Amino acid sequence: MIDIINTQATDAGLAITAGINGAGTGLVINDATGGGGNLTVTSASGRRTAEDLGIVGDVASNQIVGSRVLAGINSVLSKSLNGGSGLAGADLTFTDRSGASHSLTLSAAAQSGSLSDIVSEINAALETSGVGLAVGLNRAGNGLSVLDSSGGSGNLVIAGAGATALGIETAGEASNTLNGTNLQKKWISRATLLEDLNVGQGVGTGTIRIVDASGSSTTAQIGSTITTVGELLSFLNSRPGVDIDADINDTGDGIVIRDTSGGAGALTIEDETGSVAKALNLRGEFEDEGSGIVADGSYERRIEFDPTDTLDDIVSAINAEGVGARATIINDGSGASPYRLSLTSQYSGRAGRVIIDTGALDLGLSSLSKGEDAVAFFGSSDPAKAVLLTSSTNTLDNVVTGVTLDLKGRSEEPVEVVVSRNTTAIEESIESFVDAYNSVVESIDKHTYFDADTERRGSLLGDSTVSNVRSALRRTASGNPEGVDGPYQFLFQVGVRVGSGAKLEFDADRFRSALEDDF
Repeated sequence: MIDIINTQATDAGLAITAGINGAGTGLVINDATGGGGNLTVTSASGRRTAEDLGIVGDVASNQIVGSRVLAGINSVLSKSLNGGSGLAGADLTFTDRSGASHSLTLSAAAQSGSLSDIVSEINAALETSGVGLAVGLNRAGNGLSVLDSSGGSGNLVIAGAGATALGIETAGEASNTLNGTNLQKKWISRATLLEDLNVGQGVGTGTIRIVDASGSSTTAQIGSTITTVGELLSFLNSRPGVDIDADINDTGDGIVIRDTSGGAGALTIEDETGSVAKALNLRGEFEDEGSGIVADGSYERRIEFDPTDTLDDIVSAINAEGVGARATIINDGSGASPYRLSLTSQYSGRAGRVIIDTGALDLGLSSLSKGEDAVAFFGSSDPAKAVLLTSSTNTLDNVVTGVTLDLKGRSEEPVEVVVSRNTTAIEESIESFVDAYNSVVESIDKHTYFDADTERRGSLLGDSTVSNVRSALRRTASGNPEGVDGPYQFLFQVGVRVGSGAKLEFDADRFRSALEDDF
């Protein structure tokens, strides 16, 4: 990105350079003109590139220091919360169950930083204030939680625009634990590759048919040249004949298509060929449910249960939604309540992790096995010197060109993998070819012979087709092949020659010499 900015700025005659900011967390834009005006960075029309890079600005200065684009280990950027809209407020007031209270305003650094920065800043302020509260991650890992250790018996109260934005606002909770709502991390952007959607399964290619609410229709052929979400959105919005608006949804986890035709019918999206609409969660018929006609392709699924639902009902409902995890019932063999709900991801590795948020409904879920990528060190037994290799499966493809490594288990000691040419297998393949060739020659001889003494003849003697086949075989074995470069232009040069009886003979020593000379 830095090279692109600097090259194109120079080509445009601008004295602008981009680099890494001092904190190493984002970009910096420097102006070397010495002019007295403002340094301005904006996105091109209809794009959010400058926003995504954190370098939007209009300052009376020679420098714009970009906001963070890296959140840090096990955290997310603050601006990726709430579907990518970030935090709409920064003021919070905490009152623990003993009645102790404290108000704070999140710093600009925390607001533009990471969720870890926010949590650390809040906890530091609460600790020094004497309020018996602490903030951490909720049990689903998609939001925050608040723990009250004050020992009081009143209500836990959290208010303010910052509390609303962080999903922990409550007018009064008679509990020592508050489980915050989903902060809706933005999962996809216009730059997201289509092949990365659906846990790396992609969306494929095909033709989508769209009929807007006024009855107008169009088809959109999604080919392999459309590679990113942004390219797909632009392509859909350019379709003639229908009034729609395609964008990333408000929760940042899918594509949304809004009907802008003003018609009284339904918005219909279907696959004519392929399954692109299905893979984007956009296939179906959509009607106005109070906020316009919207097809929301969110990859998040909400499933509602009734108090009378059985475990079988829950399993059936989860599996019907196609959430990427299969639900089953297991029997642990205990007495009164032996049946348990088991959820298993359909995909391996970290990409196969599934977030399950049961809200106020406690299904007693606990993680038995967390999806992790396979990890191997290459080149050295010392992790500080080795190259770290990861894979979502237990197979490493093309780490070494043309080699597939199957990881069978963990090892405390280095495992040496020897990759060498299997010349024995090559020789065996050539010998099989020679044997097959000679078998055909023998078969032809058997049916085209003539014995002058007995005047006996084969059944195909004089047959022109058989003669043509024999000639073609001989030309192929002794001729100059097309498209072959280098010093070896004929089979006889590498040990395969036509011998007595027009049969092939294989000289293994000569072949090995040629192989060693020019593999």
